[in-house]
Amino acid sequence: MFSFTALSLLCIKAGYMYLKLFLQYIIALFLLPAFFTKAQAQNNTTTNQIGFDSQGKPFKRQNSNDSLKHRDASEDSMTLTYRYFDSSRIHRLDSSINNFYSRFVVSDQYVDMGNLGSAARSLIFSPFMKPGFDAGFHAYDVYRYTPENSKFYNTTRPYSELTYLLGSKAEQYIQLHHTQNRSPNFNFAFDFRFLNSPGELRNQTTNHNNLRLTANYISPNRRYGNYFIFIMNKIRSSENGGCKTSHPWQTLTVAPG
Repeated sequence: MFSFTALSLLCIKAGYMYLKLFLQYIIALFLLPAFFTKAQAQNNTTTNQIGFDSQGKPFKRQNSNDSLKHRDASEDSMTLTYRYFDSSRIHRLDSSINNFYSRFVVSDQYVDMGNLGSAARSLIFSPFMKPGFDAGFHAYDVYRYTPENSKFYNTTRPYSELTYLLGSKAEQYIQLHHTQNRSPNFNFAFDFRFLNSPGELRNQTTNHNNLRLTANYISPNRRYGNYFIFIMNKIRSSENGGCKTSHPWQTLTVAPG
């Protein structure tokens, strides 16, 4: 009797152990796919939270419901400021077309020889204030890129501007401008200008090419700054000497006898 009872208890205990292992196997079989599904969902969520901007740089997306999100007015806009090399005043770019005539290479304060690109002078008196010797050749200064009129930009997004003007007698004016920030502390800009005008008279053709590269870098602690300017100006203008008069009495030359 004792041996039979002990054998029965051992069989019951072994059966219980096998039943327990079987139940654990069943539970693991059902829970394991759910675990992998959850892990995959978390991985997909993490992947969906990572996006790429226009320059290919990754950024983390915000988890929010677009239907309930208040739209930011400046989300699709850009902030562009610039300053000149010899000034610390911050200017903002005017990209409107209301005053497009202000972008013309020669302002309304100048008078020229009749065609675009010819010698010009300002109607407003402005003396040359730089010290030292000056040769006095400033008839084409208005068409030149100079360090004084170079701009150093800071923008949140790349900005490009293309200007094309077409006039009579195949007169052309092309200007290309591009600037962008490679980082919050580094910006570079590119300017190119082409001007061509055959003129109304013989030997009055003008052909100007201008190129400018600028860059600026500000240290992370905002204490130091580096500025770079490269300028190339190519000014070509024909001279015809004016018009010859056909009336001798309009000259100051007096014929002898």
